[in-house]
Amino acid sequence: MKYNVDQELCIGCGMCESLSPDVFKVNGEGKAEVVGEGDGEEAVSSCPVSAITAEAAQETTAAPAETKEETAETAGGKYVCPVCGYVYDPAVGDPDNGVAPGTAFEDLPDGWACPLCGVDKGMFTAQ
Repeated sequence: MKYNVDQELCIGCGMCESLSPDVFKVNGEGKAEVVGEGDGEEAVSSCPVSAITAEAAQETTAAPAETKEETAETAGGKYVCPVCGYVYDPAVGDPDNGVAPGTAFEDLPDGWACPLCGVDKGMFTAQ
């Protein structure tokens, strides 16, 4: 498998490095880069901005990036924090911060932010 990182899309969150440290590293410019071979499929599917693609022989195995609306419909309304990778799942809610299970992402309170890193909900992307 050959992996590629789109440097313009990469936000340097380090998710790929934490999942596949033999394949990816965040460089001095704060962008992920391919540094070795191995299994990086989980990193491809977990990249919050779809900056990583995988190619096998002559065909691309990574799906093209979809729009926020398309992915929200197919993933049941889950949204991911682009900084730390936290996934907001409406089925679970965020009870520690007063958000009941069953609360759609669009219905989160105006002041709600990522419970792990504090990023504003406006920065989240559909998973």
